Amino acid sequence: MDQREALRNELQAIITAAKPFVKRLRERSSHIQAGHFTNLAMQSRKLADRNDMLLPTYRRYVDRMIEEFNYQVSLAYEKHPDLKKLSKRSAKALDDPKEPTKALKVSITLPVHEWLFVDESIKNGFAQSRSEYFRKLHISRRR
Repeated sequence: MDQREALRNELQAIITAAKPFVKRLRERSSHIQAGHFTNLAMQSRKLADRNDMLLPTYRRYVDRMIEEFNYQVSLAYEKHPDLKKLSKRSAKALDDPKEPTKALKVSITLPVHEWLFVDESIKNGFAQSRSEYFRKLHISRRR
């Protein structure tokens, strides 16, 4: 995978992580904050489609998007502390019906900054663990 594709994957992670925030914030009538996450997702999608930038410039834009996402997450948690953790009951209610699964052990090698982004997304409540993070990422890519 080349560097540009890795940056696009980071942007896709922002898009994927923003969706649950939009839904939860709208449920709490925080439409302005939900709009910030929607705007971030749209900007990330537009940036991912661009091919006209040199890699250092592209990296700076992606870093700004990540910083803005993290800032919006911190604001959302500050205003709605209950966003951090869904109860197990409500988390199960949100899940789709379970399909038969097969457990396999997988080893994933990523650059350090990618792991930092994954861990930050987990810390921000996108997923409970790395396994769940990659499961959600896989499901979102299939749709």
